[in-house]
Amino acid sequence: MKKTIKLLALTIVMVMTVSILFAGCGEPQTFEEFCKSDEELMSQLESINMDTDDYSMTVDIKENSVIYSCKYKTTIEGDQADLISGYFEEYMSSAAGTFESIAKQCEEQSEIDGITVKVEYLNGDGSEFYSQEFTADGE
Repeated sequence: MKKTIKLLALTIVMVMTVSILFAGCGEPQTFEEFCKSDEELMSQLESINMDTDDYSMTVDIKENSVIYSCKYKTTIEGDQADLISGYFEEYMSSAAGTFESIAKQCEEQSEIDGITVKVEYLNGDGSEFYSQEFTADGE
């Protein structure tokens, strides 16, 4: 009986040890986990969120993506919507370096590879005017 208890206890210790090793010693596996583990960083991210009479802007972290979302409060249609989409496309081509730099800084700070930054502009009805994803390497 004592042998069985010792064997069972040894087996439990071995399983727990292997589980800890496979868990990566508690290191964050995603950028979202990394951010949630740092209260100051989460506070800074929340301070970026804004709500005006015309639009709202939020920053969300999902898995390994930082998502900047700007949503208009009214729905814009037709030619005006096409004009706004074209404006965002033109603007984002000149701002790409900024968002690639943000992705790179996030990777360096967290030591997690593959972080993307997504910028999306949404119409009042939730439809998308424009969106683009950026990576640290610019691809």
